[in-house]
Amino acid sequence: MRKALFVLLISGFVLNVNAQQEKNKHNNFTAPLDIKLYLSGTFGELRSNHFHSGIDIKTQGVEGKNVYAIEDGYVSRVRVSPNGFGKAVYITHPNGYTSVYGHLLDFNENVSEYLKKKQYELKSFSVNLFPDKDEIPVERGQLIAFSGNTGGSLGPHLHFEIRETTTQKPLNPLFFDFEIRDYVRPGIEYIKIYSVDAIDDHDYSETARKIKVDGWGLNHRMRGVDTIVINGNVAFGIATHDKLNDMPNRNGVYSVSLFIDSVLFYEHNMDDFSFSETRYLNSLIDYAEYVKSGLRFQRTEIDPNNRLSIYEKAENRGVYIPVDTLVHQVKYIVKDAYGNTSELSYFIKYEMEQLAHVQIGSPPNPDMYFTWEHENEYQTNDFKIETTAGAFYRDFVFTHSTEEGTEDTFGKIHRVHDDGTPVHKYIQIFIKADSLPAGLLSKALLVRQDDEGEFSSAGGEFEDGFVKASIRDFGNYAVMVDTVRPEIKPVNIYDGKDMTAYKNIRLKIDDDLSGIADYRATINGKWVLMEYDPKFKLLTYKIDEHLPKGESNFVLEVRDHKDNVNRFQAKINRRK
Repeated sequence: MRKALFVLLISGFVLNVNAQQEKNKHNNFTAPLDIKLYLSGTFGELRSNHFHSGIDIKTQGVEGKNVYAIEDGYVSRVRVSPNGFGKAVYITHPNGYTSVYGHLLDFNENVSEYLKKKQYELKSFSVNLFPDKDEIPVERGQLIAFSGNTGGSLGPHLHFEIRETTTQKPLNPLFFDFEIRDYVRPGIEYIKIYSVDAIDDHDYSETARKIKVDGWGLNHRMRGVDTIVINGNVAFGIATHDKLNDMPNRNGVYSVSLFIDSVLFYEHNMDDFSFSETRYLNSLIDYAEYVKSGLRFQRTEIDPNNRLSIYEKAENRGVYIPVDTLVHQVKYIVKDAYGNTSELSYFIKYEMEQLAHVQIGSPPNPDMYFTWEHENEYQTNDFKIETTAGAFYRDFVFTHSTEEGTEDTFGKIHRVHDDGTPVHKYIQIFIKADSLPAGLLSKALLVRQDDEGEFSSAGGEFEDGFVKASIRDFGNYAVMVDTVRPEIKPVNIYDGKDMTAYKNIRLKIDDDLSGIADYRATINGKWVLMEYDPKFKLLTYKIDEHLPKGESNFVLEVRDHKDNVNRFQAKINRRK
């Protein structure tokens, strides 16, 4: 028995390797790290409002691991931001590819000198720089940076990408033959069956049937049922994930295929995509279900305004139209990038007599019916919404209502549709601010209320009796004002402090509503570079030649988005 199991495992491994080699056309790169490569994120993974554009490589839970150039080339871009990739370097290679290394702690000496010079010239921590081709050449295997946890990272790791240089389209790095062990099959958690005949309702996900899936590998099965009765046109959805060897992370799968009676009905895969299409992820998934439960079901149905290029096949745009009352087999096949495969089979049966029970609603109010392909506008005495063409993925019936505000809001709270309907492009909303005192007009903004009743800034400004803002999520909105200065908390500096033995100056900054807009630090009246990490609300100045010997005057000014300003000042000393 053990011998047979061993043979099966080895056979499966060989098949996976062959599948990888068949897909892998470019295997000449060296690894970006000199440690064993374990992944916490895969290419095309479903993230908030976007697909993951690379792979996340674990760095043993620490920062500072050496990061190497995967091939000869030159540094074509250096980007530093408090968000996103944080500190990132881009290397263009002569073979038509560009490699990207993100969330870095720091860069090598050549890049660091170039970066610091530019930051002082621009007087900005956040920069987006494009060195000349001959300015910073690199060689294969050269140390270029150190791994970190900067930007939007939630823990130490290296975000790594390979892009097509001419288009900057990200490609799946797992097809470039890096040494990553994976012969673990994907898992399937749930399936969903959507009644497409009922989708005129904006929350059509509520009409779907969600079924738990048990098992593993080729033995997945629906819990408690094997045949699903349908009464009209349907679409399908699946919640699935992938795991790699020795890692507990639930990563994204490479491809999802669906067969009906052994004929391919639907398929998408994650070979590549463009950044211009990444937000269409919200149309691929069952967005309402994601908002409600956190589960991301990948749907077969392609919405009218879904521009994704990942689809290989979608019969009738992913909608199954029954033609008889026979039992038909439905089979899902899910794969990872290394060819590991999981399957789930079940049956569907169309029963025509149930059509008599389908209720047809009244025609929608034209003023409340929003279409994806046209501009839309709706207005009441104290509210207005304006949308551009292409702002949504499909048509729906818009809803709006109000409820009493809180002691912190000016006027009512407006329920702007519901947060289970995704928004693709920014839309404008206007909320009347007739109870707002004239002296607070410049401090007014819109806020969004979460399920716990807490408010967060949606930005905006006062104009012609309304506070207007551009939003990209439906939900509950109201008017508030921000008159409170940002908070500054010194960490290791105070008036009269001797900084001789210190390597840096650190302060924490925060704002309770509109958010930090900018900050400026000076020593003896001259601008100095302070790195900002919003995760930790931390500003850091690395002590260098800009802090001279003797007594100096350190000043930090912080401004929020409503022009409230706070100032910290301290006399400090440096003996050597």
